[in-house]
Amino acid sequence: VSPGYTSNKEFTYAFSKAIHRPALFPVPPLILKLIFGEMSCIMLESQVIIPRALLNINHSFLLPQIQDAMNEICHNKNLSTE
Repeated sequence: VSPGYTSNKEFTYAFSKAIHRPALFPVPPLILKLIFGEMSCIMLESQVIIPRALLNINHSFLLPQIQDAMNEICHNKNLSTE
């Protein structure tokens, strides 16, 4: 989670920028449903998650902006997969 809300469009743009590829158009929902079936709802339904407990204690997020997080994920070769 991050301290701010990120839409799917913002997430897709940040990811495409981090991997230096264009995000030309969104994937049609029908294609996701055909490929992923019922699991497509995870990608298609909006989820707004607010880290209230962390915000209440003034937690300092390491990468609060989506673009910074995507850059770190896509370019850091030392990420732990635990």
